[in-house]
Amino acid sequence: METGPVTQRALIVAARNPWPTRRGDQMRALDFARALRDLGFEVELQVSDRGPADESEVLHRSEFFPPRPPDRLRALGPVAGGAPFQTIPYRSSDLERAAIQRMNGMGPGDVVLVQLARHAPLLERLHRQRRASGPSLLVDLIDVLSLNFRRRAQIEGGARGLLWRAEARRLQQAERKMVARSDAVTVVCERDRGELIRLDGAARRKARTTRLPIAASVPEGEEREISGTRRRRLVFTGNLGYFVNDHAIRSFLERVWPRVRARRADLELVVAGARPGRPLRAACARAGAILRSDPPDLREILRGGDLALAPLVGGAGVPVKVLEAWSEGVPVVASDWCARGLLVEGETLSDVDDAVFRIRDPEGTDAESAEKFAALIVRALEDAEDARAHVRAGRARLERLHSFDAFRDAVGHFVQVAREGCGA
Repeated sequence: METGPVTQRALIVAARNPWPTRRGDQMRALDFARALRDLGFEVELQVSDRGPADESEVLHRSEFFPPRPPDRLRALGPVAGGAPFQTIPYRSSDLERAAIQRMNGMGPGDVVLVQLARHAPLLERLHRQRRASGPSLLVDLIDVLSLNFRRRAQIEGGARGLLWRAEARRLQQAERKMVARSDAVTVVCERDRGELIRLDGAARRKARTTRLPIAASVPEGEEREISGTRRRRLVFTGNLGYFVNDHAIRSFLERVWPRVRARRADLELVVAGARPGRPLRAACARAGAILRSDPPDLREILRGGDLALAPLVGGAGVPVKVLEAWSEGVPVVASDWCARGLLVEGETLSDVDDAVFRIRDPEGTDAESAEKFAALIVRALEDAEDARAHVRAGRARLERLHSFDAFRDAVGHFVQVAREGCGA
């Protein structure tokens, strides 16, 4: 008696409902689902959040297990033992039972992908209860959250800095354990992979980079007009409630924007994104910047800019705002820290100098570094040919490194590494 082909199965365990898709981790879950489907998997999604789900041709099934009040209390035990506070809102007994049950019905050719360090306790239970003939266990950290918190501690200092540093240590411990308990782990950029390797040498064998897929909006061979009278607008976009963005743009408004306006009084600055706080609203009002809160389409606002700003000095992972600017054909001014998130293995910062106008790490006084920043912006605005060259180089990197085909290939390699790790 003949039997049909055995379907490979993939279970993605996500921390947040992907619909409506507003955040990077939500899009990441859907990108993985699409890539795994294209690689021949029947994909299921389980989420420690509420439904309902949108209709999706990618997923075979989606299930939602929001935490109950007792779960919050239960989560305090591991936190008392050193687990990150980040894990508390996502601890769901119902999800853990469902994920274990689903895993135990899967075989060695299948995969279970756990998303984010916030699900470290869930991964521990899956690792402990997986059968020898069970599926591969994969982890998508997206970015190394301990690096994000450690950097924030350095920026803020004081009492808050001590709190962030303490959470960074908890996250480091959780990330090391997740490396040990998984067959393979992935992040979105080489900087974060290097941080994982620094935390645990085993990550050199287990950790892989799967870069964010970002589609180019401007058709190949077509360039925006970025010269003449239209060169008048600077744009900063992103989640404005996120500390990294809030700090970057408020620092820019205070230190650099007055110097830019002194050189080019014809310019305007648009700050656009979700959840701007009261201090940022006040800073924009004082500086004469245009604040667009919770716009329906950030890409449209970005498309209307002549130069995109990415002066980030914290955070982890890939600076999506840079990729989106390249996608829209807009030149970018980016900090060294931001540029490091764009590098691939073996590259140095100078390798992206053709694609971004790079703000070098501050040298000299704060006023001197602000003057250099302002001068770089003016140069980027006034040299139209150089700006076009930067856009072309950025688009080339986008198409080479961040196409969906490249992402799908990287996911396939990641799955293979996991299978080799568990002997499947």
